[in-house]
Amino acid sequence: MSFSSLIFVSAFLPIFLMLYILVPDIWEKNLVLLMGSLLFYAFAGLRYLLLLIAMTAFAFLGGWGIEKCRVGKRSGYKAVCLVATVILLLMPLMYFKYAGFLMGQYGMFSETPVAMPRFVLPMGISFYTFKLISYVADVFMGHLDSQSFFDVLQYSVLFHQVSEGPIMRFSDIKDALHDRNLDAEMFTDGLMRFFIGLSKKTILANHLGLLVESFLPIHFLESSISVKAAWLGSLFYMLQIYLDFSAYSDMAIGLGMMCGFTYPENFNYPYIASSVRDFWRRWHISLSSFFRDYVYIPMGGSRVHFFRLCVNLSVVWLLTGIWHGASWNYILWGAYYLVFIIFENVVLKFGGSPRTGAEDRLSENEGAVDRGFRRFFGHAYTLLVVYFGWILFRFTDFPSLKNVFALLFLRTGSPASDEATELLLKNNVYFLIVCIVAVTPLSRIVAQEIRKAITRKISLKNRVQRREERASEEVGSKRGMGDAEASDMSRKRAGKGSEQAGENAGINGDRHSEVLDRVQKRVRTEARRAGMEEALYFAVKIALALVLFALSIMSMVGSSYMPFLYDQF
Repeated sequence: MSFSSLIFVSAFLPIFLMLYILVPDIWEKNLVLLMGSLLFYAFAGLRYLLLLIAMTAFAFLGGWGIEKCRVGKRSGYKAVCLVATVILLLMPLMYFKYAGFLMGQYGMFSETPVAMPRFVLPMGISFYTFKLISYVADVFMGHLDSQSFFDVLQYSVLFHQVSEGPIMRFSDIKDALHDRNLDAEMFTDGLMRFFIGLSKKTILANHLGLLVESFLPIHFLESSISVKAAWLGSLFYMLQIYLDFSAYSDMAIGLGMMCGFTYPENFNYPYIASSVRDFWRRWHISLSSFFRDYVYIPMGGSRVHFFRLCVNLSVVWLLTGIWHGASWNYILWGAYYLVFIIFENVVLKFGGSPRTGAEDRLSENEGAVDRGFRRFFGHAYTLLVVYFGWILFRFTDFPSLKNVFALLFLRTGSPASDEATELLLKNNVYFLIVCIVAVTPLSRIVAQEIRKAITRKISLKNRVQRREERASEEVGSKRGMGDAEASDMSRKRAGKGSEQAGENAGINGDRHSEVLDRVQKRVRTEARRAGMEEALYFAVKIALALVLFALSIMSMVGSSYMPFLYDQF
């Protein structure tokens, strides 16, 4: 079961949210959340659920043992406990994900026939393995105390991000596990974020996958693919892989918000990066920060001489490639990015301030044309590097990789274009534009500006309301004082023009009443208008979420709705 499946959005999620909202106590909510998470993972297989619980128990015992050693000041035993726990946690991952690859390589180099076992990779094992390792490592480094088994299990099996990540730290949810508030605005925002992710996955990413296979299939014949189709297929794959991965992160963040949790962002529009270093600060942030905090920095980070820095980066990118899959192309993919990361570090170290990336510090005297050119060059260079990087990522065998690059660079004799490619591109050109907009922060910027405008307007009206309420109070107090003074004067001048004093007091009171009524009416009108505008904003937001949900359901139902969603373009 995945977030983009019908059984999840139509049955599991509504029932879970209903039960979760109905129970009032935080302990009961945690119990509902744990039971729901265990049930969600049980759909992948009960034996894999037992494996997850067993690995959680190893991590809990490892953290408990490390803390006991730390309290007893036995640093040697503490390190042994850490290493033993990490090895135990990595063993299932190595067995399920890499054993087949290693046995195949052994058989190839030894020229000995090897019976290749068939493994079914447990759902999310790469993500929850790294989560548990981060928990044990944080206890070892003193960033975290050993937690109860219930809390560690809640953390490891949390269904929001157990299947597709992100790799969340225990400290990210530590406080929220025992004290969190869920209001209507947070729930609405979470629902909207979930539907945005669902629509990115079902409407955009899934259809992009179909187009990728139409333009440039995994198993293709050179004679059947034109050069233009190869370039377009790689472009569509570049869009698909971001929309696919970021969609699951959006859905996980939205699910967390609907339960009162605040998760860190995992993707920050990486295709607007202006350097490869900047790209990897924006892409899969939780994975990059994991290797940074638990591998790169303990090895010395960047505060070492240049040769050691290259060694540290090599280790990190070797592990990054291996983590993504058990194939040589993933190792090549990691090495490919290593080359550009080292190149940019060389520029940073020996060329002064780098001209691309987040570190760019352009002088105040530099012209606008130069600044624009440098930013454009850095952005174009990054997109080109990432574009070819995804080709290395997609094709797992070297013959296919060789054929793809030969096709892209006109080395096969294939036609430049063909009628099928032109027709398919024409039918999906508007869809392509929508996808390109979706990988940029344009829609988020527009939404934020609208929200800011409404917030500023409401804030201004609140200030006006408070000012007029103070004026109303002053008018009321003056009216009271005027009435008291008029009454006193009436008593003192009894028999000496009391009739005229009473008349003056009545006129004065009428004027005060008129001003007070006018001020109160303006306050009520402004408050009602501000409330209506805010209600309209949330109504439009909910309506948009429901539209996205309906379109997502239509795209999941089947091919009968395909003409409505795509063919009109």
